[in-house]
Order: sequence, then structure tokens, then C-alpha cells
Amino acid sequence: MQYRQRPSAGYTLLELLVVLVVVGLTLSLAVLSVGDGGRDARIKQEAKRLAALLDLAGEEALLDGRELGLRLYRNRYAFVYLEEKAWKSFEKDLSLRPRTLPQGLELQLYLDGLQLQLEPDDDPENRPAPQLLLLSSGEHTPFELWLVDGAERAPEEQLRYRLSSGPLGPVAIEGPVEEERW
Repeated sequence: MQYRQRPSAGYTLLELLVVLVVVGLTLSLAVLSVGDGGRDARIKQEAKRLAALLDLAGEEALLDGRELGLRLYRNRYAFVYLEEKAWKSFEKDLSLRPRTLPQGLELQLYLDGLQLQLEPDDDPENRPAPQLLLLSSGEHTPFELWLVDGAERAPEEQLRYRLSSGPLGPVAIEGPVEEERW
């Protein structure tokens, strides 16, 4: 009796390992090339969000006939409204709720060409008036607001986006902007 060797019904361990290594390398290269968009995508997304929220708040002030404001800190911001001669935060309105910037981003505010010093955080005992006003007449404070990624880095290594608006216009976004003021 002669035994015939049947062809193998599976793959060897070595073949499976080679395929896994090739698939792993391909996936890692794909993730590296796509990534999360990097620093530029993160700051651009935050600039778009803030511009859209400013436009929304301006429209809400006009439609509701009440005065709104934007209180800015270095790493966060909060929309507020004027009620009984006091500025109050939006707690129930999810779209205008207080927001914290992602790690590494910082705000810088310029009014009439002068930089305002933004506080690092909120002092519950002494909450300042908002730096930007959004009035029921449709007007708002003209401003230049910079979103800076890597404020602790050298100026040439920072990414900056500029949001700006006149007293009546929509919010314009420019970026990334090269070093100008520093």
C-alpha cells in the first residue's frame, strides 16, 4: 500500500505571521498618513466652532432682544446674558454653555489694536464683565481674537488662527497666520 500525501488543508504558522506583519505595517502607515489631522486641524476646528458660536449668539441677541456677552479667559470662554443689571451664565442652553479649549490652545484678545490681559481662570467672587458685547441692536464689539496652539513654544513654532469682526459684520477666520505681532 502506498500512502499518498494529501495537500495541506491550512496555512503554516510562518505564513500567518508574515501576513499579520504585513497587515500591521499597512495599518500603521495608513494611521500615520491620516492621523487625527494634527495640530492645524485641531486649532482650525476650534476657530470654526468659536466663530459659529459668536454668530449664533449675535443672532440670538438680535432675535430675543437682549444683551449678550462673551467672557474670555486664557483657556476657556463663557457666553453670558444681562438680566437685572447682572451678567449671568448660560447653564441650560447647551449651544452657548461655557467651554474649555483643548490642551495647549490659548486665547489672546485685541481691542482697538491693544492686547487685553486674559485671566487664567474664573474667580467666582469677582466675575468680570464680558470683554465682547453682542447687543440686541445687532451690533457687537469690534475685536481681533487669536487662537494660539503652543503659546509656551517659540513664536515661529506656534500655530495661530485669527478671528475678527467689525461692529456689524460676520466673524472672519484667517489662518494659520504667520507671526505678525510678536
